Amino acid sequence: MLYNGLGVVCSVISYVLYNWNKENKWSSFLYALPIGGLAAETMGVGIYLIEHHTFLFQFVFNLTGLAVIGGLFFRHATNKWVFAVTMATISAAGYFVFYHPFL
Repeated sequence: MLYNGLGVVCSVISYVLYNWNKENKWSSFLYALPIGGLAAETMGVGIYLIEHHTFLFQFVFNLTGLAVIGGLFFRHATNKWVFAVTMATISAAGYFVFYHPFL
């Protein structure tokens, strides 16, 4: 069962990587997923920094990575609107599901 589960995970990852660089709306969606997750983490760490005055380096590192990688991915996305909407949706959902309950 473990190998079957790993096989399913690997096939999903390979499908995502195959469609990553195609010139369609799906690739813009895929480019936005990791940036949305990074934005959610940056928001969570930023709020934690404001309240507890700790994790400054983590916040600066996340913010710098978000600006650099987000800028590169935004440039490569074929449909900027799909990228922006997906990033905003994933950021909000990720923050409210994973970070907000613990802050």
